Amino acid sequence: MRVFVAMVTLSASLLLMRALWWTDSNGSHRYVLFDDAMISLSYGRSLMRGDGLIWFDGAQRVQGFTNLGWTLFIAPFTTFGSTRTTSLVVSFIGALVLVSIGLLILELVRERATSVKYASAFIVVLNFPLVYWTIRGMEVGLIALISLAIVASSRKSSRRNDFLVATLIIFGVIVRLDVILVAFAITVVAWLLDGRKFSRRSLVPALAGSAGATITVVMQKIYYGEWAPNTMSLKMSGGPVSERITAGFDSLLRHPHGLLFAIAAICICSIELRPLVWRLSSIAILYNCYSVFVGGDSWEWFANRYFAIATPIAMTALIIALDGQWERRRAVIIALSGWAAVSQIRLLLPDRSTPEDATVIVIALITVTFLVTSWRPRVETWTALMLLVLGSSGWLLDVMRDRVFDHQSDIARVERALAIRDITDENAIIAVVSAGTQVYISERPAVDLLGKSDPRIASLPRRIPFFPGHDKWDLEISTSDPRPDLFLEELGTDFSDIMLNMNYEPLCTQTGVHVWVSASSTRVDRTTLSLC
Repeated sequence: MRVFVAMVTLSASLLLMRALWWTDSNGSHRYVLFDDAMISLSYGRSLMRGDGLIWFDGAQRVQGFTNLGWTLFIAPFTTFGSTRTTSLVVSFIGALVLVSIGLLILELVRERATSVKYASAFIVVLNFPLVYWTIRGMEVGLIALISLAIVASSRKSSRRNDFLVATLIIFGVIVRLDVILVAFAITVVAWLLDGRKFSRRSLVPALAGSAGATITVVMQKIYYGEWAPNTMSLKMSGGPVSERITAGFDSLLRHPHGLLFAIAAICICSIELRPLVWRLSSIAILYNCYSVFVGGDSWEWFANRYFAIATPIAMTALIIALDGQWERRRAVIIALSGWAAVSQIRLLLPDRSTPEDATVIVIALITVTFLVTSWRPRVETWTALMLLVLGSSGWLLDVMRDRVFDHQSDIARVERALAIRDITDENAIIAVVSAGTQVYISERPAVDLLGKSDPRIASLPRRIPFFPGHDKWDLEISTSDPRPDLFLEELGTDFSDIMLNMNYEPLCTQTGVHVWVSASSTRVDRTTLSLC
């Protein structure tokens, strides 16, 4: 079973990696991570070059990322040579993380029924958001793995396990601060299990979470001069709290994973006391609440990253809670079928419709699954195998049809970055909306138009309805000091008029890349440019 889980998960990961690989017009092989992950790589590269943990050489100290530990972890890989090699190494580490998640879930359900084990084995592969974000270089998979490892280590209280729990919590909080939610969940469950009294198994996670948070915020304050990342200010300020919370609730109600969390909450309230289920469900629900608090994710319409972390945790809690009599095992399969369908089948639809638009398909699939398992109870194992095909078919077909989310944008960003290297000198300042790949590959100083690495923008009021990290900009501020030599991307409906008023010219490179060049710039080779 372990070998099977590892091979299936690794194969799915490698398939996605292959789909993200392409050959450019010059015959060079290209591979990059998701743009936010490339921002972390930019900071990591500067650190490894001895320039400090900054965006690029000469940049001011601004924390334009939220995943401190992950950024430090992947920093050494920037010394491996090309962008392609570095990105592939990080993606492959992500694949190993996904395999570890699958094996750890199997360990948690080791004593359960056969159907539960098979169903658990597919949780990782069925969860495309988890696979996608992890392979694309984000810390999503690592946080899910750390959370599950904390739960597994806290099942039995001993000095060794307590030390392991504390170490994992501190490490997890440094990776990303919101892992403190896991520490809080483990503390509360232990406090309840001990008759609402504090004991070693409740104090250890609480103290570890506090220690990890203290280490993180103190490091940030000492190095960057701020207690919290600039990205946090960018997302959390600039408008009424009610608008952000409303957006978070809207995400919860519209997203299929919201139903999953509701089921997990019901499990906690309706079944006999099961500490493992309590721990898992509490973590999942807290991540759900945190998603509401921060207003959901920037890529809400595609895959909420908070839900991607919590889903394998919640699904594990659900199938353990329902394990027992055959009726409950059948419910496990039906629940897993419904979740897999509602989460993945929408990818088969040509217009990438929202999950609600796939309701009829979902109901039909659940009905078929129910009839099969009722007619032949002993085919539960084969039904679980069928769910692997059912749940993964959507995103696997998407991969085969070259429709992987953001891949075409990756190609465009790389083409722009390569063009900038050809037409500018090394001191040219570029203005970007996508602050990762273009800055990393071009190796040029940059201005972040959306404010991830610019406190001036992060402190502004929102210009549009709440859209995390993408609702603030001011072109006058971004062009004041320093003045960009050229803009790579357009932003806002009045962008062209503003650019013309600021003496920027619309020009095109020989490869067809459109840029806006400052009329006074001496760092751009205009002989290679022409009017668009």
